[in-house]
Amino acid sequence: MDAVVGGQSFTVTRGGQQIGQLVPLRDRRTFLPRADFVFGSQAAAEIDLTEFRADQDAVYADDAGDPFAR
Repeated sequence: MDAVVGGQSFTVTRGGQQIGQLVPLRDRRTFLPRADFVFGSQAAAEIDLTEFRADQDAVYADDAGDPFAR
């Protein structure tokens, strides 16, 4: 486990067959710095909000009703 914490990965075998991998978890950030978000968003496609809404209306039912009604 110390080796995994140190960044090493291992292949798990049973009877000579590979059955899995033991790999370190990536760091999970709960906060994305604004500069990183802005940089990543620069390549995002432009979205026409009217067309987006029309596409959603065509796919999803708008008459779902009251989810709490019995």
